[in-house]
Amino acid sequence: MYIEVTQKNYMKKITLASIGLLFIVFACQKNDAQKEITTENDSTPTEVVGRQCASDEVLQKQIADDPQRAIFLDDLEKKTRLYKGRENSRLAGVLYVPVVVHIVLPNPNQVTDAQVQSQMDVLTKDFNKTNSELSNSNVYLAGYNFSSVPDCDIEFYASQIVRKASTVATFG
Repeated sequence: MYIEVTQKNYMKKITLASIGLLFIVFACQKNDAQKEITTENDSTPTEVVGRQCASDEVLQKQIADDPQRAIFLDDLEKKTRLYKGRENSRLAGVLYVPVVVHIVLPNPNQVTDAQVQSQMDVLTKDFNKTNSELSNSNVYLAGYNFSSVPDCDIEFYASQIVRKASTVATFG
C-alpha cells in the first residue's frame, strides 16, 4: 500500500513536470505569422507579416469609447512640454540642498560639527565634479566615465544635526 501511494505521487510529479516543460517549450516558439519576408538577393527584411503592436489600436478604441481620455492625454502632453521648457532654468544657479544629519553613538558628541561640515563639503565636491579623487580610474562611478559625469551645481549643507546617545550597534 505504501509503495503504491509513493508511486502515484511520483507519477503525479513527473506528469506535472512534463506538462510544465511542454508549456514552456510551446510558449517560447515563434509564431509563423510574424516571419520576416526578404528578397532573394538581399537579406534585409522588406516587410513584416502579422500583427506587431496593438497599443495604438487600443488607445484609439479607448479614445472612441471615452472622449475624456483624449482631453486628458492632450492636457498631459501640454504639461510635459511646459515642464521640458523649464529644464534649462535649473542651470541658472546653485541648488542648495538641506541635509539633516543624525549622529547615533554612545557618545554622539564624539563627532564634531567640523567633521559633519567636512562630509558636506566632500558630498558637494562629488556632485560638482571638483573632487580630485573622482578622476582616479579606481573609483567606481556606476559604470560612467569621469569625463561623462556632469557638474550638478549642487551645494549640500547641514541644516540640522541631531545627536542621539545609543548603545544599539546596528539598525535593521
